[in-house]
Amino acid sequence: MMGMQTQIPEEVFVEKAIWDAVHRHLRSIFTRDVDTYQETTGEDLSLYEWFVTPHRLDGLEFHRFMIESNWSAVGERWRYDLLEPRLQRYGDAAIVSYTATGSTALRVSRERPMVPIMGLTPKVETARRLAIAWGVHCVPTHDPSGFNDMVDIAIEAALRDAFAQPNDRVVIIAGVPFGTPGATNLLHIAYIPPFAERRIKPRPLIAAAE
Repeated sequence: MMGMQTQIPEEVFVEKAIWDAVHRHLRSIFTRDVDTYQETTGEDLSLYEWFVTPHRLDGLEFHRFMIESNWSAVGERWRYDLLEPRLQRYGDAAIVSYTATGSTALRVSRERPMVPIMGLTPKVETARRLAIAWGVHCVPTHDPSGFNDMVDIAIEAALRDAFAQPNDRVVIIAGVPFGTPGATNLLHIAYIPPFAERRIKPRPLIAAAE
């Protein structure tokens, strides 16, 4: 009788390690295990928790304070559930779509990508319509003045709303010339540099639409 050895793909071990880290991380919150929480959380943690604050939270200090303050009712019976857990490994943090009428962002939305979609538009009415589109986060802004301005605005929006962080990449979709409806003809992958290396603009990159 001849035996057969099956080679288990490396991805299986990687995914198991990721899920193990997720469960260790969640358990550490309820058991007030600060050391494990810190071990399973990146030092450059950036969060956006609308029910706590309208601003982005950078670093571990806030959650460490919450854990040490016993916010999760430690000592009582607890459980957590993951609804339809899925694991996707990807390199791009978000898709940024410049859109005047909303059609570009809607076409991206129909593909159901596994990363957030940011719809940047100079028109408030378009932003309102996109608010109910699948996976689209709307950002009222102004039309970019050129290619570099387009990249700067996209990066600033992604960082401000915590969809990306330094060293991530974002996919930018737009139409040239800017502000022309139905002219989607550009796809650019932008690297987000560390804060110290970013271009300094003399005005805010994100402006409320008039």
